[in-house]
Amino acid sequence: MKYVNTVESSDVASPEDALHNKDESLKDCFLFDLPPEHYQMFPNKTAYVPAYKKTFNEPFYILEGEFLLICQPTDLLNDTQEDNLSDLFQPLSGSTTTTVLSYITAAGTGVSLAFFLVHLVVFALVPDLHNLPGFNLASLCLSLFVSYLILIIPKDDGIAENIPACVSLAALTQFFFLASFLWMSLMAFEVFRSIRNATKCLRGTTKRFKVKKYILNSCICWGISLVFTAAALIADNVEGTDDTYKPMFKESACWFGSEHSLFAFFAGPVFTLICLNVLLFVLTAYNIFANRMKDLDSSRMAYLKKNFHTYLRLAVIMGVTWMTAVLPLLLKVVWLWYLFAVLNTFQGLFIFIAFTCTGKVRKHFRSLWRNGRKISVQSGDTTISSKTQAVSAENIRDDNKV
Repeated sequence: MKYVNTVESSDVASPEDALHNKDESLKDCFLFDLPPEHYQMFPNKTAYVPAYKKTFNEPFYILEGEFLLICQPTDLLNDTQEDNLSDLFQPLSGSTTTTVLSYITAAGTGVSLAFFLVHLVVFALVPDLHNLPGFNLASLCLSLFVSYLILIIPKDDGIAENIPACVSLAALTQFFFLASFLWMSLMAFEVFRSIRNATKCLRGTTKRFKVKKYILNSCICWGISLVFTAAALIADNVEGTDDTYKPMFKESACWFGSEHSLFAFFAGPVFTLICLNVLLFVLTAYNIFANRMKDLDSSRMAYLKKNFHTYLRLAVIMGVTWMTAVLPLLLKVVWLWYLFAVLNTFQGLFIFIAFTCTGKVRKHFRSLWRNGRKISVQSGDTTISSKTQAVSAENIRDDNKV
């Protein structure tokens, strides 16, 4: 699907002829064109678009060869009916709201990319973070970093018309966002299991790095993401696949082009993972605040609360925030889109505050600072001592000469 901002910028040969007897809204609205398989033209010259369940009378569309040019439906909050992930941040095209949201999205994405990268650098420099939870969190940050990096790539006509590049961007977006939610769910399960063991078996879990365990975690998260991405690509290219389940990456601005394919290969798995996270959170909370917690000593209680707070921060960052996308779609309240944009584009900042700026990390860098100052002072003392010895030796030689 190819997008154009105005009729004058499209490929219509004569804008005046194209707009003759057309509604005024077509002159400055956000236009996009639909190929013949995406609409039905009736004998009375009304066009029906199944994807939007909407009928367009003749004054409200332009027929350019076999392509139907229409304005963005005003009762939809994005131009692909939730099919384009990045367009969730741009729900009201052509308005002040869209301008503000675009600034929030750009700022939040840039800030998140910077802080994801900072966390990965800190993780590499601080040995105390090289445990299994640390590697899991680093993998989550890596997948989110790549996901956000792909989102800022402009999907202009040059990219959209380059089929290999367009399909690659769609597949990579699907893969890394799915991986992000899978890493979140895996971390939620690890915290749930550790707290269950602490409450039921009265024993904590070790935090040392387990190579085999991390390899298994990686195979689960990256592997499942790869399976869904490969399935979407196969469905998009194999003849005989039901058109309703074809992603149509090449025709849909480098993202899913049908509601069924979006749900089958992306939205369905993501929604399932978010529901799983909520369930694990509820079970974890129950394990902590159940009556048997009364028998635990204060040190173990502090340990359990620390793990619970860790999961709470993760749940807010990756679970609850994505659920905020449902509220503006249901309630049609503009300020909820601002909330959604802030919570989801600034995730890198939230993770940095919650998991990077910890006492362990601050202690490590303070230690490096102190050691650096000690080395500098010792180096200075050694230099002064050497100069003093040299002066003394010179004085002795002068005395001998006398």
